[in-house]
Amino acid sequence: MTAEGIKELTAGDKLTFAADEDGKTITIAVTAKGNYSGTALGYYEVKKPSAELIDLSKAKIVAKAKSSKGKDVKVGKQEYTGLAIEPEIRVLVKSGKTWIEVDPEKYEISYINNVMKGKATILITGDGTDAVGSRTANFTITNMRMNLFKLIFG
Repeated sequence: MTAEGIKELTAGDKLTFAADEDGKTITIAVTAKGNYSGTALGYYEVKKPSAELIDLSKAKIVAKAKSSKGKDVKVGKQEYTGLAIEPEIRVLVKSGKTWIEVDPEKYEISYINNVMKGKATILITGDGTDAVGSRTANFTITNMRMNLFKLIFG
C-alpha cells in the first residue's frame, strides 16, 4: 500500500474488501508504461453478496391452485381458445427442506408459444435486485372440448 490508500498492483494480485466497505466506490487507474502513454480510469462499487438473493435457476414453477390435498401441482393442460393463454402460477424455491413461495414482485413472467395448440412455455426471470437467474416450465394447449348439450341448446 502506498500513500493515501493507493496500491500498485502486479499480475496475479487480488483485492479483498471488508464487509464495512459495502457501498464504497473504488477508482481503478490503468497507466500505460514503456512506449505507450495515457491513463484510463474505471469505477467499481463494492457490494457485499446478499444472503437474501434468490436464485431462480433452481426454482419450481407450479399452478397457482393446489390439489384437493393441498399439494403443489404442475401447470396442467390448458384448453385452446384462440387467445393467449397465461396460466396463473406460483414460483417456489427451496429453503432447507421446505419450498417457499417467491414474492411475484421479484420476477417477471413471459409466455412463449401460448396461443396455438401444442407445447407452450412459461419463463420466469429474476428482477436482478432481489432475484437472479431464470427458469422455464412447459404446459400443453389441447383441443377445445365441445359440450354437445351446450352446442345444441346454447
